[in-house]
Amino acid sequence: MSRHPVRVVIRDRPVSGGGSSVELGADGRTVRVISAQRSTSFSYDTVLDGASQERTFEEVGRPLCETVMQGVNATVLCYGQTGAGKSFTMVGNGQDYHTRGILPRALASIFRGVADRPEYEYTLRLQCLEIYNDSMYDLLSTLPGAQRSELSLSSSSEVVGLTSPKVSSEQEAHKLVFEAEANRAVEQHKLNARSSRSHVLYMLLVERRSRVDSSGAVLKSRLTLADLAGSERLKKSGDHGDEGFQPPSSLNLTGVAPTRQQRLARESMCINKSLSFLEQVVIALGSKRPSGHVPHRSSRLTAVLRDSLGGNCRTVLIANIRTDDVHVEETFSTCRFAQR
Repeated sequence: MSRHPVRVVIRDRPVSGGGSSVELGADGRTVRVISAQRSTSFSYDTVLDGASQERTFEEVGRPLCETVMQGVNATVLCYGQTGAGKSFTMVGNGQDYHTRGILPRALASIFRGVADRPEYEYTLRLQCLEIYNDSMYDLLSTLPGAQRSELSLSSSSEVVGLTSPKVSSEQEAHKLVFEAEANRAVEQHKLNARSSRSHVLYMLLVERRSRVDSSGAVLKSRLTLADLAGSERLKKSGDHGDEGFQPPSSLNLTGVAPTRQQRLARESMCINKSLSFLEQVVIALGSKRPSGHVPHRSSRLTAVLRDSLGGNCRTVLIANIRTDDVHVEETFSTCRFAQR
């Protein structure tokens, strides 16, 4: 089985006011992060400086859609601090067609690809999985026959009980995505009015059968689009104006309803822990030792992504960064993660 490295793309959220702590190289590949303590340069496969949604999709999404149509798994991971533009990159603005993100554009591309290949019969299914505080939930549980309950993993890292409705048109797929988005866990946050407090994986399962070949062979592939929850320092998870927030010493208060600060702190700790495990998996996959251990089972996120990272899967990490001075430490952390 061939191994493909994780391709890394940086996308910046332009500064709306104040100074910038980031310099983007004219070569389209380098980023320099400047702070009072240090000045560090990083190099990546691509840097999208002020890129439109359309350019971002053409650079990242369209090649992977073609890969999936050819029977190879493909994955996009949107990573970065809260408010850096991950969900905007992945989903876009639901109120503006022109700012739609990678997910709706990918659905359109896949269905156009199906229409352009009449010699094949395609079956497409959509799954929408939420991982919140390391527990898994089906975001399409509001469909008839589905139930909102915590899901489990099988011994082969398959999600037990996750619904996989067939989708026969782009419109039908979009309707399911809108329903999933409405069911997602969000919270008002100091850095974002609707901060995503969970990881969400949109998975399009594609089966292809030839209409002219009588062998009956089925070619299967999967497009996984992961909108990861925002990485952050805990003190930035509090209420507006509460810069001095510190997480409580104990977040498990038996019989006592947690305060909003306690809940946000627990969410942040779970988010950062799962992202740390994801980093370990990506580093292991990039190791030159092909037989080295890959810790997929360290968290629910990495376990579910087992077949969506490494092997013959083509993976792109989009690291979303904020360039204003106040977020320089988070930007540095994101760039360091992406560099690794």
